[in-house]
Amino acid sequence: MALLRLKAAAEVLGVHPVTLRRWADEGRLPVVRPGRERRFRSEALAQFLGQAPKDMPRREALYVRVSGTTGQESSLAAQEEELRASSTGEVVGVFRDRASGLREHRPGLDRVLAMAHAGGISVVRVTHEDRLARFGSAGCASCWRKTGFCWRWPTPRGRQEGQRSCWRTSRPWLPSSPDICMGSARKRPRGGSSSNLSRGFQEMTDQPGSAIGVALTATASCTAFCGQDELSSDALKRAALAERVGWLAEMAAEVTRKLISEHFNDADIRRLGAGVGPDDRPLPAKGYAAMRRLGWTATSDVHCSDRVHRMGEEAAARLLRQADHRRQIVAGIIATWPKDPKQRTKQEWESLEKALPEGATRAEVRNRSRQVAAFWSAQGHLPQGLEELEEQPLVFPQLLLAACDRQAVTLTRSTGSFATLRVQLPKSGKPRSRQDWSWVSIPVRLPPTVPESAELHTPTLRVKAGRVLVDLPFTMDAPAIPLSGHQVGIGLDWGINTFLVGALAKVADQGRPRVLTDGLPLRFDAGGAIAKWHRLRREGEFLRRKISHLERLRGQWGPHPLDAKLTNLRAHHQDLLARQRQLGHGIAWAAARWAVDQAICVGASVIYVEDLATLE
Repeated sequence: MALLRLKAAAEVLGVHPVTLRRWADEGRLPVVRPGRERRFRSEALAQFLGQAPKDMPRREALYVRVSGTTGQESSLAAQEEELRASSTGEVVGVFRDRASGLREHRPGLDRVLAMAHAGGISVVRVTHEDRLARFGSAGCASCWRKTGFCWRWPTPRGRQEGQRSCWRTSRPWLPSSPDICMGSARKRPRGGSSSNLSRGFQEMTDQPGSAIGVALTATASCTAFCGQDELSSDALKRAALAERVGWLAEMAAEVTRKLISEHFNDADIRRLGAGVGPDDRPLPAKGYAAMRRLGWTATSDVHCSDRVHRMGEEAAARLLRQADHRRQIVAGIIATWPKDPKQRTKQEWESLEKALPEGATRAEVRNRSRQVAAFWSAQGHLPQGLEELEEQPLVFPQLLLAACDRQAVTLTRSTGSFATLRVQLPKSGKPRSRQDWSWVSIPVRLPPTVPESAELHTPTLRVKAGRVLVDLPFTMDAPAIPLSGHQVGIGLDWGINTFLVGALAKVADQGRPRVLTDGLPLRFDAGGAIAKWHRLRREGEFLRRKISHLERLRGQWGPHPLDAKLTNLRAHHQDLLARQRQLGHGIAWAAARWAVDQAICVGASVIYVEDLATLE
């Protein structure tokens, strides 16, 4: 049994905290008060959700993660866009994290697990299993299968290029009363003695011979080279097709720009981020539906259908929802601005941590603090909010066809390697009536990564360099994955600076198999040797450029005074390359020896390594 705070319980039910507080006051939900604050039992929330009608839409949660602490907004946005495109139910929330997959304490993942624990979601979507964790995915699978859950699992990391996977379950992640696994005997990290991931990684073993059925949702990158106007039967070559798709994309982008220009302010961003409409009902997950619930619409100067406005409103909603996180960080920094911006006191840091939103990283706080400080130094006062601190986001023309219905787009598979995409496209850049629109059939050649049995989903169209790019999501079945039954494992991630970082996971059978891990990192730090390797590489590149310069000066003449110098430089260059290769082999051998030694010391029978091809 778990007691959830007001905000966490509201996220589980998919309503605003104000609505949940009113329900509690009306007696519709039991409340526990361990002090002055409200607490809600997870069983009561699950029972409350179980009273919903059986035909209610499937509730889905999207989980996106990047490893870096700065930048990579485009990667988060791309993951969210891909998951929304393949979503088939009601998206109740998007949970974001900026942390390594080996890190156990992640706010976004913690909220997903809490929502799943209380039965607030039936589907969890990620673009790949490594977004959830770098290793231990098989343990999650075995746990869910043991508890009777139906789920789908992506292919391993070594899938073919151009594919992205979506992992999902068709029931909540965890049983009704999951145990929280304690850490091992080593010193526990800050933030608590329990592991968030241990709730999901409850079991790594299974009976010999068992296997897990898997499915994959991926995105194939295709190109449309031609089309046919169904009204006039005219064939459209690549340039003509790109022109007509570009006209439609620009119409949708113009709607997006108008909405962004009108509503890119702190008040509207906060209103959309709160997720509550003017009638005190939760806003729909679909962006265009949420914008219309709030009454945010834009007019167009040309004759176009409502589906064009849908695509523009969907793109605007995504940009504004992404800006809400930045707004909360800036608001927290401004509200707790210190007397001396160069040196915060302990009390000022504590006040800032309380004012920041969940999931805010140190890098985000540092960069936004510098941005606020620069504004204060230039203007002489603090900014009023995000709109005064940064410019409006750029809007790039694209067609989010997932926001349309069959009145504007259809997709069918014609043959084994081709699909037919039918889209209503304008005949000119400024259509004035319905006669300026017509259906266009676009044959899309599917790459070999899309099998014949795959289920195709509505794509996104973009125009780049005179070509129509098609981002086509699809779902296919994959072979079953046999479980190997390891008891102790080590997972390794690698980077440019730390080279190798690992974590240990053990299976303990205390009434029910579960994984014990505290997330303390195992580090192989070869910074000095790697720095020397890069120094040799830079010196070798300099010699290579110098040799090429002297060779051009020498030309094709016979004996030349530069011959002796060239001979010496070439010999020096080959010596540098040999030293670089020798040092690289030494670093690789030392890293492999270290990993094996760590596995032997802890009794691990398996070592999980991320992206071995790149590591080599």
